[in-house]
Amino acid sequence: AWHASCGNLRPLGWGGCQVFNYRFIGAGAAQSTGNAGVQTVCLGFTVYWKPSIERLGPLPVLQVSFIMIGRSVLKVLKLSAQGLPQSWISLEEAVLHYAADEVRWEMGAHVATFHGGHNAITGKQSIITINSIIGTKGVPSINPFNLKPGLTNGKLFARDRNVCAYCGQRFDEEDLTREHIIPFAQKGVDTWMNVVTACRACNHRKSSRTPEQAHMPLLYTPYVPSLWEDFILRNRRILTDQMEFLMAHIPKTSRLHV
Repeated sequence: AWHASCGNLRPLGWGGCQVFNYRFIGAGAAQSTGNAGVQTVCLGFTVYWKPSIERLGPLPVLQVSFIMIGRSVLKVLKLSAQGLPQSWISLEEAVLHYAADEVRWEMGAHVATFHGGHNAITGKQSIITINSIIGTKGVPSINPFNLKPGLTNGKLFARDRNVCAYCGQRFDEEDLTREHIIPFAQKGVDTWMNVVTACRACNHRKSSRTPEQAHMPLLYTPYVPSLWEDFILRNRRILTDQMEFLMAHIPKTSRLHV
């Protein structure tokens, strides 16, 4: 069996490429051998890798290094064994879960397949196939429903669909602001229920007044995203099967259905 030891990610200075390194180890004293190859991953990513095998006593060691080309790194949706969302993880983190035999079940499409070296004892080549959604073994130490979603401008604008709460027009992100319904000057707080998306012009016009004081009624009301909505809001590049899984759990009244 392969055992995951470590994985690391190091950005290169060109083309948005990333270098990943994986090392799967047994125990004992090492000897070296190896080979090389090329692996293609879907969604336009190409992986170039060079695995090497070291002998550690009776167990071999597989080390795989590869370069992923693309402007963004694909994320895998990690769930608990009970099906509750835990986090978005990189392919690097996902392959370590597979290598450590921590994946209890999987669903969605195959998004990557990694071919490693050959086992020095059996001669079989190691192959790890990654799915877009995985359920990991064990019981989470934290109940995700007890966590409050973090407030960021990106998630706020996504919640409000990039629509200004005062003029009703849709804007690009760079033209939007986080607007406090009750302003700080009147003891307002920075929470989901006190913020909406506003264009720069409307934010400037409202200034340090409430909507009533500025005669600028809200076109929609704020709300706190649910756990499932938060997972959608925190990832800008979600695969179709991942989105279908998450959308099936969000309230019908959610603005994300629009």
